[in-house]
Amino acid sequence: KYLFPLLFLPFLSQGQQNKNIVSGPMLGFVEHRLALIWLEVNSTVNTVELKYWKESNPGNQIFVKNNALLHRQYNPIKIELDDLDMNTSYIYEIWIDGIKADFPYTLQFKTKEVWQFRKPAPDFSFLIGSCAYINEKIYDRPGNIYGQNPKILATMGETDAAINLW
Repeated sequence: KYLFPLLFLPFLSQGQQNKNIVSGPMLGFVEHRLALIWLEVNSTVNTVELKYWKESNPGNQIFVKNNALLHRQYNPIKIELDDLDMNTSYIYEIWIDGIKADFPYTLQFKTKEVWQFRKPAPDFSFLIGSCAYINEKIYDRPGNIYGQNPKILATMGETDAAINLW
């Protein structure tokens, strides 16, 4: 189960080697044989590649080159992985201009299992939220302000939910 928030927040804990990544990487949809990885890079980046492999077979690594236009003001990138095995865990890495981007967590996903007409539907959980209001203090109303603390977003990120409806 993976949290897919509709609210995109940049990862603030990225190291200096990830200075070219504006936001992400973020896992998009994951299906039986397809997965989508999203990220945004700054305008100085020349190449973006993704390397992935089955968690059970790290010796068989596959590189996927990004074909999107770069060197623009905004450079969102979607890399779709296809021909994946069902119900399989994968690990992936992001490479920017030939250098592996390091993260304080493992980049991974698991493809869906085929359950239809074979067994009951798998359980899942989801989050529901609304009205996120986070403002800079100087622009907020006087007195008891809304959105005093965005810590709920960290709590949501740590929740093992498959979907977030905002």
